Amino acid sequence: MARRGRHPLQHGTRRTPRPAHGARPHRRGHPKCPPLVEHYRAVGTAAGHPADRLRLGRSGHFYVGRTSQGARDDVFPFYKEYVRPKPLTGRGFHIGRAEFDAAAVPFGALMVGSPQELIDKILAEREVLGIDFGDHDLATCAPCSSG
Repeated sequence: MARRGRHPLQHGTRRTPRPAHGARPHRRGHPKCPPLVEHYRAVGTAAGHPADRLRLGRSGHFYVGRTSQGARDDVFPFYKEYVRPKPLTGRGFHIGRAEFDAAAVPFGALMVGSPQELIDKILAEREVLGIDFGDHDLATCAPCSSG
């Protein structure tokens, strides 16, 4: 018989670089994320999970460059190819440079930028949303790998 244990309560997936639910980010943070976080925490506590054990994480693509513009210039051609529709499955989407750059803003889907920009983005998301940890697909540091 399988042993039952506690499993983390998790949710979240996106297949495009657009912010969750199609809302646009703005200066004070993502307008739809705080209500979603509050809902997650309310459902979790209602299900009997202690509030202090409800973790909130973030995942996505991550790239640190020497400068914000340089990081975006480095990643865009690879990201465009990565997300384009594939012949056998048809899954994917076309992305232009403006859409890509818009996804790299604070509270956007992509963590691509300079070290300070990404530090600020991580701290802002932690402050506004209470994010505890991150899990990113592409962890490359251009300054670290070049020398």
